[in-house]
Amino acid sequence: MGKQPASPESVAILIENSKRGIYDSEELLEKIEDAKTIFESISTIGDTSLEFLQIVFELLSGSLSGMYEGFNGLQNMLQTDSIYAKRYHMQMINLCQYEWCKYFLGRDGNGVLVRLINFFKDCNDDVTNTYLQDLRLLIKTLGGNCDKDLRNMTAHYDKPSQMYQKLLTLNSEDEYAIRLGIQMEIHDKVLKLTNSIFTTIFSNISSANTTEHKTRKQMDIEIQTFINSQIAEAFDKKTDFKTIISDQILKAWTEVESMNKLFSQCDVGISFLQQQGLDTASIQYLQSLVEIRWIITFMRSDLICSMDSYLKASSIIERSICLHRIYRFETAALTQLYGYNDDKKSESIWHKLKGIPEFVANPMSNEVEKQLEELTTHIDCTRRNLYTHYREERQLNISERWQAFEKMNHVKELKQLLKLILLCNRIDKYLISLLASLQELQNKKSKNILDIISKIRDLGMKYENQSIIDTSDKLVSYLGFKDENNND
Repeated sequence: MGKQPASPESVAILIENSKRGIYDSEELLEKIEDAKTIFESISTIGDTSLEFLQIVFELLSGSLSGMYEGFNGLQNMLQTDSIYAKRYHMQMINLCQYEWCKYFLGRDGNGVLVRLINFFKDCNDDVTNTYLQDLRLLIKTLGGNCDKDLRNMTAHYDKPSQMYQKLLTLNSEDEYAIRLGIQMEIHDKVLKLTNSIFTTIFSNISSANTTEHKTRKQMDIEIQTFINSQIAEAFDKKTDFKTIISDQILKAWTEVESMNKLFSQCDVGISFLQQQGLDTASIQYLQSLVEIRWIITFMRSDLICSMDSYLKASSIIERSICLHRIYRFETAALTQLYGYNDDKKSESIWHKLKGIPEFVANPMSNEVEKQLEELTTHIDCTRRNLYTHYREERQLNISERWQAFEKMNHVKELKQLLKLILLCNRIDKYLISLLASLQELQNKKSKNILDIISKIRDLGMKYENQSIIDTSDKLVSYLGFKDENNND
């Protein structure tokens, strides 16, 4: 990772400020979402003034939601010593900020701030118009700092080799702390803009209606909240479990790099065989197995990071935000690995294995594929999109996301997380057995390749061509062979 310029004292202050920001944002979000529900029940369709106030509410709640998730990402990034976990939380911050800016502005002209600006376009209030344009420019600045390719990779996954290369670029904690600073500046301007309207709205809502709403709401979620709290307390007491999670996270990047090394070795082998006009099928199949192990490594590591964030969270909503990522990782990884329709399946890594005789012969192949088919058949794109986007075209998702977080069944989500980790482990063991079968076959072919390299080297020795000798030795080293014929 890049060198962190901040002192330990400054980092500690940032972490504490983030925790305070999470707490304050959640408190205000709850009030805003309560008010929005009441406000919607009394609003009149076609009333321009009420439409204006609804947009103000959406602007404020959206701003709070983005800050909530931004603070969560910042504190978790600063609290961990794991390279993989830091990069994981940078991804979460980048995704949050990208969707946040799209929520406000967007390319389609349907952003919440754009809608609000349209209300003032015929207004002669120069001070307000200037304020809105400054806010718009600041959001554009933050949006320009967001990495769209990284956002797409986080939301959808990609080929493991491309994911690895992208993650290598995430080295600056300072960059993401600065971006949070810009996000806070935007949020402060939103708060100033909406504060007077917010106060006016709440002063006109009767306390009777508010009490009635809260009572009804509490009846819907209090049992689920109690269960979620009990589960969190039980995990909090499992110090040995926390240690296991922490150890796994610390090893995650080493495992990712190990897969990269194996994948690169396959690339070298394929390139050499192609130059010699030899068949590359066996090494390509081997590389596909490595690729599956790589995507499984990413998936398992992301799931463990989600669990680690859950264990460190301090409220039901914050834990829900940590757990909602599980479904996004599940759908993204399984789409790359197996696919959920005919087109995606034909492009999947799993499809590449179909031509391996050892794959067909292995009895575990059908069992694992049956599990993958079951999981991908039930992929819910609506749910996945809700967990990813703050808005979809004119559909604003902030309230629906909040309700989903409030009502989330943590037991169900944690059971799914466990199921997915067990699936990762099972696929890993299956691939190891498949690799063993391929390795036995490959060893025979390796001897033939080594014989070719040895003959080339012998020619270099005969004609005293040091370049050929060095190239042959490098190929032996790259391919991981031990040339017993080389006694030099």
